[in-house]
Amino acid sequence: MALFVAIMTAIFQQLTGVSAVAYYAPLIFKDAGAGTDSALIETVLIGLVKVLFVVVFMFLVDRVGRKKLLIYGAAGMAFCLFVLAYAFAQNPITKFFDMLIILMVVLHTVSFELSWGGGAWVLISEIFPNRIRGRASSLASCSLWIATYAVTQLFPIMLAKLGSIGTYIVFGAFCVIMALFTHFFLHETAGKSLEQIQEDTANGNKN
Repeated sequence: MALFVAIMTAIFQQLTGVSAVAYYAPLIFKDAGAGTDSALIETVLIGLVKVLFVVVFMFLVDRVGRKKLLIYGAAGMAFCLFVLAYAFAQNPITKFFDMLIILMVVLHTVSFELSWGGGAWVLISEIFPNRIRGRASSLASCSLWIATYAVTQLFPIMLAKLGSIGTYIVFGAFCVIMALFTHFFLHETAGKSLEQIQEDTANGNKN
């Protein structure tokens, strides 16, 4: 069960669409009507937001708890992605919706960095017993990078086949599934020893 949870958590981290947003941010902003220079500036803004909220996550992860952050983060990203789909459905995309798209991309990044960005790695490092931690963590990490490659390769294809609207709806749906997965399958690890975490995993205790 611990290995299943870790691998699914690793894969889900990328099904938030965060790598696609990061790698293709200039394309997203240009689709929203921004010029090339504006798109690059807005992409730099996303990078600064990522750095800032990684630091904030470090202060919250033990105080709020891993499980709550993952659930709230997934819900926040789902909201942003559904709003993005709505904004891209406008024809033409007015200045208001251009600003809304930028805001939603920023808030999506904030939600990710405060939850699944670091939370997935923290969880993977904590839920395995010592005798298998190295091998099991390696499998989970490998799953994460395979998912990263798959999402970044599929994102432009999805944009071409589904359009911006369908693409963001798909990622938003995954975020809803992630919130439900976290609620039903993950147990809280904050403030617990490795022995307590392993006992909770074996007994199915989610608190």
